[in-house]
Amino acid sequence: MIQILVGKQKKKEKKKIYTENKIGRYVQFLIEREDFLELVASWLLSIEDERMQLLRQFIFEVELSETEELKNVLYQYGSYLTEKNYLERKFFEYMAELVRKMEQNRRAAALPAAIE
Repeated sequence: MIQILVGKQKKKEKKKIYTENKIGRYVQFLIEREDFLELVASWLLSIEDERMQLLRQFIFEVELSETEELKNVLYQYGSYLTEKNYLERKFFEYMAELVRKMEQNRRAAALPAAIE
């Protein structure tokens, strides 16, 4: 009886590993597609969540390097955070660090021009 249970358990484990590998291969296939970023962008556009809209705006502002507008968007995004969502809080911290570094770089570039 124990032998049969062990055999069934091994079959379940093999099936689980096979399923995980199958999912992993599918995710890799999706990421490697040329239109992956367009697909993600369409997903973001379809989500009507205010936080997603702010993230899109944040990415746009990063590309423009407008630090004042970045600060405003970051403040708005931070107002939606809750203590329970660790990932959002970590992302917020990284965005704040990015804004700080961009501002430092902008000031460092402006300093030599002011000296001349």
